Amino acid sequence: MLFRSTLDQARVAYQYFQNANKYVNGYKDTQAKIVEARYYATLRVIVQKPYTNVNFQYSADFFYNSLLAEIRQNAQNRFIRFYTQDEARKENMRNPHQFIVLNFEDFSIGNIKESSNTTEFKRDSVIVGTVKVEGKIYNSYNTVTAKLTIFRREIISGGVLSLRIIDAQSNQELQRQNLTGTYNWNTSWANFKGDDRALNNEQKKLCNREPQTPPSQQDMFVEFTKPIYNQAVSYIRSTYSRY
Repeated sequence: MLFRSTLDQARVAYQYFQNANKYVNGYKDTQAKIVEARYYATLRVIVQKPYTNVNFQYSADFFYNSLLAEIRQNAQNRFIRFYTQDEARKENMRNPHQFIVLNFEDFSIGNIKESSNTTEFKRDSVIVGTVKVEGKIYNSYNTVTAKLTIFRREIISGGVLSLRIIDAQSNQELQRQNLTGTYNWNTSWANFKGDDRALNNEQKKLCNREPQTPPSQQDMFVEFTKPIYNQAVSYIRSTYSRY
């Protein structure tokens, strides 16, 4: 049929069948024609899952499923549909229009950076004892000091996701975008030498703190992909906003 030739022709036909059905609801095969015209009026895009190191595939799948759910939600009631590869195979689809190819081109997890900084603190007029003068006891004041060393451990993770849009007929790359994300986790603790009365309450708390256990590598992968996810959703929405 002619309306199968182009998206625009199919959309005109879809509107025609919709209008015809309003005049006589269910006339002949109008409902079937509406379904058929909508199919040919819809841009069919297969979104390919990113594959990565087996240790991080679960997190990559979570990223993919979340992204797919979000862009599908945005595409509701429009002439566009996003498919997984499995869905396309089940429908025996032979004529998709485009592919969205996702790939984590480069990422690193758990780059550790450690540092320490030592500072001397003083406090004047601190009671350090007592003295007896003419039978009376008085407080004795002096300056107290402490050397505080603060330790900081930082774990840096980050990566790049390439997002390519490919024309399914010509296999030509229509668009490409590299999306980057980072996640920095850190923990701090301290120790001191000297008189703790030279320190304030926050410094004392820091001295009583143990280094925190870092998140798992899976969790760090998820964290650095969060800004990538937001960029990918925005990019895809913008690209397909005209459909």
